[in-house]
Amino acid sequence: MMKYSLLPGCILALCILLQGCAVKNSPAESPVQHHAEGAFFLASGQPIDSDTVARLTNEADYILVGERHDAPLHHAMQAEIIRLAATRTGRSPVVGLEMVTVDNEPVLQQFNSRVLTVETLPAALNWAKTWGFDFALYKPIFVAAAETQTPVHALNIPRHIFQALRTEKALTPSEKKLAPRQLILPQEAQKIVLGNIFSMHAGAMMSRSKPSTGEQNPSTATAPEQTAQPPIAAPQTDSMQQADTATAQPVPLRETTPTKKPQGHGKIALQRFFKMQSVWDSFMAERAIALRSRYNRPVIILAGGGHVEYGYGIAYRLGKLDPKARVLLIMPFANATVPPKAAVSAHWNAVAKPYIDAATSAKAEAPPSEANAPVGDTAPAADIFFYSSGGK
Repeated sequence: MMKYSLLPGCILALCILLQGCAVKNSPAESPVQHHAEGAFFLASGQPIDSDTVARLTNEADYILVGERHDAPLHHAMQAEIIRLAATRTGRSPVVGLEMVTVDNEPVLQQFNSRVLTVETLPAALNWAKTWGFDFALYKPIFVAAAETQTPVHALNIPRHIFQALRTEKALTPSEKKLAPRQLILPQEAQKIVLGNIFSMHAGAMMSRSKPSTGEQNPSTATAPEQTAQPPIAAPQTDSMQQADTATAQPVPLRETTPTKKPQGHGKIALQRFFKMQSVWDSFMAERAIALRSRYNRPVIILAGGGHVEYGYGIAYRLGKLDPKARVLLIMPFANATVPPKAAVSAHWNAVAKPYIDAATSAKAEAPPSEANAPVGDTAPAADIFFYSSGGK
């Protein structure tokens, strides 16, 4: 009988897709007003001005701003948040970038010291190969950083280290310094979301893989397509973008629970998927903590929405590694008629809500506690949103 194995290359592809994915927005009972493009608002739909956003960033230790990698407005808004934090607060930030691996940190140091310009930076970073998305999309971020003299730093794990961890290859002492010191696996709520992504895409990937005769061990199998090393992130296909953007009809989290649990090799592959996504999130959290310790300033983390929303990715690891830190989540939102829900996160009552209450006429409704909220019904997303029609 012919059997298909979910090859390690498929696990890598799933992780790559998730970097730029955003889980579909969750429904709520009442509609909100339509917002102007790029307008900031709360989960209730209540608009907030840029001064309020600046104040909230000033009071946070980490500000995570999600994106869809190919959406120009998302990057323009990230640049705007950098400017707000750098010019309207008393605590100038530093910026951490998912898009750059730490082995390219010396290049960013040259940019920070003005040896490199915005125009010469992409060639020095070999951006087209190492990231894969058009640098023009990200140029506003670097322009804002240069104009406000905000340091930018690499957050992402080097590709060869990620590949070694994926194939369980032993690391040398020097390589271990470029890997997560502590691998923090997903919480159960995130496993539901990741499991659904795995279930949706694994079948398509397996159908494209060559069938193997007998029981092939997925931990040692090699994928033909992996002979050419992919960039850390690769552009999604049109069909994947349509499935992953916030423009799709909202679906409650309870409906994302896989109807059939993977068995055998599929279960092994799912666990590897959990592990490799955790490698990214754990490493980037550790890098962000190092930046905060070095500068004693707020750290703005720019990353794909899958690493930011719900507080599941980087924020969850920050909570484990730097538990007293104040974390603010900012996400794009495309559906003007359905309000998202506020993030279920420990920092909400301590940081975001008091300042939002003070700056707005109506009090923001606090979300249910994570401990008491039923699984599949919390549907957290972020603390602040900016409107992006059509996900553009």
